[in-house]
Amino acid sequence: EAVLTHIVKTNRWTDVMNNSRNKGCEKISAVDHRHVFELLDYASYFEQWKRSMHTSDFVPSSTYEDVMRTCFGVVLTARMLLPRWEKAGYKDETIVQRNHGTDDCENLFRKSRGANSNANAKDTGHIIAGVVGGAMNSLGGGKRKNCGAREYVSNKELDSGKIKRRKIGD
Repeated sequence: EAVLTHIVKTNRWTDVMNNSRNKGCEKISAVDHRHVFELLDYASYFEQWKRSMHTSDFVPSSTYEDVMRTCFGVVLTARMLLPRWEKAGYKDETIVQRNHGTDDCENLFRKSRGANSNANAKDTGHIIAGVVGGAMNSLGGGKRKNCGAREYVSNKELDSGKIKRRKIGD
């Protein structure tokens, strides 16, 4: 019975996070939207499950953190931003849960590993720079420029990038 409960709860969490309309899910449009409470319930369930298991029998800590941060990230975004947007005159704005996942990071890492499966940190940095540079070149291209006429740029090309680290105080 515990396995069935886990399957049902995780399936519902996935539906909510994917905005699966055919499963009765929708974008979050209010601070007290039912999906906000479903996400909090799933986070509570997941935490209780973790406490009932031995560490070696539970999911990897990275998976646990992804689930918890995803749930809390969507809830906090809805609770903090929706009232601000409404106050600013944007009453019909919604939170799109599916944009809170880790797919963009995973796609970038997949691209960096696909080009060279034995890449070291330097090689990976060069590959990622090339991927992001290609996306930026796509943005710069327009109908009046010589670099092509591209009218649509996928958000997956914009969400990833290499950040230069700096020492504090520089």
